[in-house]
Amino acid sequence: MDRATWDDELARCYPRVLRALVGVSGSRVEAEDALHGAIEAALRPGVLGRIEHSDAWLFGVGTRILGRARWRRRLEIALEHVGVAPRMDDRVIDRLLLEHLLRGLTQRQRAVIVARYYMDLTHAQIATALRMREGTVSATLHQALQRLRQRAREEPGTWQIES
Repeated sequence: MDRATWDDELARCYPRVLRALVGVSGSRVEAEDALHGAIEAALRPGVLGRIEHSDAWLFGVGTRILGRARWRRRLEIALEHVGVAPRMDDRVIDRLLLEHLLRGLTQRQRAVIVARYYMDLTHAQIATALRMREGTVSATLHQALQRLRQRAREEPGTWQIES
């Protein structure tokens, strides 16, 4: 991929990847930092030519950056409470409920759920982006959906997630 194509692809997929990383991290600031780090990585010499699916690549690298940052913070600070106020729109209740349910998943489960259902990536694309086997993607997705269904049943006021 050349630089001009990259610039067009980045303009197209930036908002979507940013929202997906916010879904994984729960923080817009952390998601922006991770996405900018992924963009920097893509612009290193020789990298653009190896990128086939820019949105999947940016999501995968951004997710790894989020994971490294999270581990770094755990070493530096025992507990950190960061909250991001959701934007108010017609679907704020649904968004709050979904965010609440997603917080009950591991970061890997959230990443797989967001990649599959928000970014509409295939299992193969998720496996490549998150550097895991397709079978692991399938198993993680299955476990995450089971957990979401269980939490939705246990908590009054949340939706019923269909099987």
